Amino acid sequence: MKISFLLWSLLATYIHATIARSPELFTCDFDLVNGQGNSPYQPWTRSFLSSNCLNMYDKQHTDRHMYDMYMNEALEFRKFIAAIENYEAKKSGKPLCHDKEYALNLEDRQKFYQLANLFDCYKMNNYETFLNCITEKRKELVNIINNAGA
Repeated sequence: MKISFLLWSLLATYIHATIARSPELFTCDFDLVNGQGNSPYQPWTRSFLSSNCLNMYDKQHTDRHMYDMYMNEALEFRKFIAAIENYEAKKSGKPLCHDKEYALNLEDRQKFYQLANLFDCYKMNNYETFLNCITEKRKELVNIINNAGA
């Protein structure tokens, strides 16, 4: 299955936000935000954040520990996306984003997700344990993917 790179980027962001949606527990794409929103790797301004994420983002000067935890999770998610995209491109036999299309392998993704079991993290009872768990699970996913070889 092929999806254009832009569509895939939007889909990944949506999936990331949807999976993390909980009345109390959530993740934020802080790694995509900068003051001007004019960088290719940080294309958003803070106005793109959900209200929950905006509240956390605005605490970067008053609760640096919590802000850093959210940022670390976002950076681990970015590493996961890079690992899975490279794995799927290699498995498809085509270069990454060949002809602006993306080789998506949902079967392998499901297998990787089951091995890492991200849902354990959503059983946590506070932000800190949740963010520590999800960050470690993302690292585990990257290792699983990198060791799977296409």
